[in-house]
Amino acid sequence: MPPFAPSSTPTPTWVSTPQTGSYTDKAGRPRRGGGQVGFTIAGLCIIMGALLLIFVYIISLQLPPTSASIGAVSPVATQPTNTTHAQPTAAASPTVIPSPTPAMPGQQYISNAQMASSIDKNTATPIQPTTTFTVGQPVYVTFLVHPNGQAGEVCLAWYLNGKFTSNFSFAIPNIASTTAYSYTYYHASGSAYVELSWSTSANCSNALLAQRVNFTVRS
Repeated sequence: MPPFAPSSTPTPTWVSTPQTGSYTDKAGRPRRGGGQVGFTIAGLCIIMGALLLIFVYIISLQLPPTSASIGAVSPVATQPTNTTHAQPTAAASPTVIPSPTPAMPGQQYISNAQMASSIDKNTATPIQPTTTFTVGQPVYVTFLVHPNGQAGEVCLAWYLNGKFTSNFSFAIPNIASTTAYSYTYYHASGSAYVELSWSTSANCSNALLAQRVNFTVRS
């Protein structure tokens, strides 16, 4: 109950003002009204916002796999090896050698492609080599790049059950040799592979296929 005016009697007389939905006493002071309607509208807005977020989340689950890969390049010696880097889990995880592939036109530029579920991102070397992954797990591929005296572009294309899913590319400077990696995610299971190509064009228009590595994605 609002305080009484000094000149009023203990029981104030209220005058209705229908145009604004509020009330005033004889002294002209407002008395708040209609608060319940405001709370109802605010509650409906919150509920509608929550439903919208749920809808967006459901739609995102239906999207095809997209590449989240970034090309991390670490300049190393001409003949980089893994022996100088500690790999705590290497002893428990056998090294996986990719299946031999036929000679490819760009294999002099990219070699030693390997799949892994975990890598050392500072050196682009595998920590947990594997050719079996689960849906939603990052799928890494590491490799050596030999620019052979010219700058170029590494071009990657990812496939699942024979169908293209995503691609990614990044530039390599004119250096002697370097290790590099890329990765992606799959939202469905099946037989998969990644193709690595070398190009002297930024848009990979003249790419030469260098490596193809097979792997499996399970539910």
